[in-house]
Amino acid sequence: MGNVAMRMALGDALEYYWPPNHATKKHHWCVDSSRKGGMHYCDDPSVGHPQYDPSFDYSVFGCRGAKCQTCLDMNPEFYPPRELWLGLNPYKDPKSWAIHCTWGALRSSQDSGCETCGILVEGIESVGSGTTEFDTGSVFCVEILEGFTVKVTCERVPKGEHVIELDKFAVEFHGCADQTIPWKAFGTAAILTRDIGIADCVAFVQKRMKKCLQHSKCLSQERSTAPKRLIDVGTGNDDVRLEASPKVGKAYTTLSYAWGDMYLPITTTANFHQRCKNVPWSTLPKTFQDAISITRGLGIQYLWIDSICIIQDSKSDWEFEGVNMANIYTGSYLTLAATSASDSSEGLLRPRCNLNEKSDLEDTQEHEIERRSGDGASNYSIFARRPVKYSHAALLTLEYKVGHIKKSPLLCRAWVLQERLLSIRTIHFCFEEMLWECKTGIDCECGYGTSISGRAKSDSLLGRNVFKELFTNTPLSDVRTPDQISYTDQEEEFLLAWYRLIIYYTTLSITFPSDRLPALRGMTKYLEQKMGWTYLEGLWVHDFVRGALYHRAGTRICRRRDDAPTWSWASTELCDDWVPTDYFEFPMEKSKDSWKVDEGFQIVAHSARQGSTREDADPFEKLRLAREPFIAIEAAFVDATIICQVVRPPGPSDSEEDTAKSDISETTMCLSVKDNPNSIDVTWDIVDGNSYAEISEGDEVRAILLAHFVVNDVMSGHGLVLKRDDNGLHKRVGHFSAPDSQGHFREKVGTQMVLV
Repeated sequence: MGNVAMRMALGDALEYYWPPNHATKKHHWCVDSSRKGGMHYCDDPSVGHPQYDPSFDYSVFGCRGAKCQTCLDMNPEFYPPRELWLGLNPYKDPKSWAIHCTWGALRSSQDSGCETCGILVEGIESVGSGTTEFDTGSVFCVEILEGFTVKVTCERVPKGEHVIELDKFAVEFHGCADQTIPWKAFGTAAILTRDIGIADCVAFVQKRMKKCLQHSKCLSQERSTAPKRLIDVGTGNDDVRLEASPKVGKAYTTLSYAWGDMYLPITTTANFHQRCKNVPWSTLPKTFQDAISITRGLGIQYLWIDSICIIQDSKSDWEFEGVNMANIYTGSYLTLAATSASDSSEGLLRPRCNLNEKSDLEDTQEHEIERRSGDGASNYSIFARRPVKYSHAALLTLEYKVGHIKKSPLLCRAWVLQERLLSIRTIHFCFEEMLWECKTGIDCECGYGTSISGRAKSDSLLGRNVFKELFTNTPLSDVRTPDQISYTDQEEEFLLAWYRLIIYYTTLSITFPSDRLPALRGMTKYLEQKMGWTYLEGLWVHDFVRGALYHRAGTRICRRRDDAPTWSWASTELCDDWVPTDYFEFPMEKSKDSWKVDEGFQIVAHSARQGSTREDADPFEKLRLAREPFIAIEAAFVDATIICQVVRPPGPSDSEEDTAKSDISETTMCLSVKDNPNSIDVTWDIVDGNSYAEISEGDEVRAILLAHFVVNDVMSGHGLVLKRDDNGLHKRVGHFSAPDSQGHFREKVGTQMVLV
């Protein structure tokens, strides 16, 4: 498709959106040494093509300094900077440059003798051979990634309304370390082979470990205890055994993997003593065998695997090890993560794959493009392959992605989150490559992660870096100074990170929903020790108000669980399999000044499942003996009645006449307070459309006021709706917010209530 036909097909959208170089038709790109910076848009009629010209290929910027007007000599100095691009999705990374050119222009330049265009054509044809065809009008984005390599992406002119297709054919071009290439744009990257062995893995670990041991955040803390049990891997390909009392200070690795549905060799009270003698090699799944072989290759004697090192039919052993997870993973020399394996049969050292433009997996291939140097004295090679992209994206975010389920299933598991965050360093065995993650950063086998272009920064205040900071060995004295008695900026940031972490955590899958809180014990124990916080069933006592004000973000059908107190987010669970990232919301204003705890609120006593936190609270002795978690509070409150109210969706007119005529309405449950004409809107915890499982019209409930929020200079009160049970204990059934001006809580009356 030629440029005129292309323009007719896309219409006015072409002017603004795609490809970027078409956005300003009357200008073109020039290099001019007489101007500051030497680079500018040019509209000089005597230079280039100042007006739209059907005979001119506008798919590239013209540049007077380049010999080849198609690839601009693969020289980043001739490429326009990113900030000059227009379009829907402007690039944020300033460490790359890009132009666009058509397939026809590339082939023509190759025929005219341009060596770099020839390399691009040969690489595109090699990688896309048998799967992809291009016409002369197909447009390619040629992107130079500083410090890494060249990426070429086909942005085909689509059919229909969409401007750019989501799935694009792409090729990555790079050189290798032992060769000198005439063009610095083709940076140095590792050659990825389909198959990987123990020696390759050990070499990768040793190279990264040397750097990691110099990171202050990655230094291991001295431990006064060792894991309760470890696997002695021995030195050969023979059986291994369980070491019941390993010595403190001995280095060990840990394995992070998905159990899956297959049979696993587990330790029980019946076979414990036999496992201390030997664990037959033939009974171990491939993931276990690979982990043992890699541990041996690193010269380390011990390995920790949960199914073997924890006595699986012992509740007391599980409880002890659950609390001890923080010590196990923070004390590990290295965690081996089977990131792309859905169960333990698939192994760590699997044949590698890449994604094609249809998001299907293909065996990894490096296509070698051989060339002879200009002086004819030596040969050099450029390599072309499918881009290595997914592994980086999966690990550089703590957001749930649909693709993780198939490509990185381990990242979807709730139990694995604490293993990843607590480990000082982890090697991820991804379907594309090996990837290194430590408290300081991410490094990868292909080299993109440590290149200038690959240094990803979180766009959010609550991104990956903050989560890492939560679980580093930074001492408490570096977080808070003695004269700070209230929230410090860093502590506030850590608390916000915790709530963001919980929102992410609730999207992860777990086989037994009753494990939702136990799977956090390692992380919460670590933070209790580091920050001096007191943990209470998913919340922090000193920030109880903010944590208890969680509420559903949508209208998904959910149920109440009885293995967590109702004031904890862990007490609700979706009834279907898909969990959106916005299932929960917390009051996470960036500034602590935007809200305050109500002056009538205070905590009287509290107790978690582990036992009493106060010895002098006699009224709660029965709850403590039953090991039931509770919190006793005083708060301003109003007694209210649940009423059914008819509401009409907002429309263009709110007149009484329109309301009377409208037959589109719905009912909702809200609170009616005696002697107050204003009802209180409630977000009920357990709801199925207009059906409410925990409440009925006419129920007597209590609304307690916990905090005040200021939004757009308007102050509103937020709190919980409680329903008393037959024992006089209060259970949460909903969350409310009401303008303070309505006067529901004008008289601050405090009373003691026990929440369970």
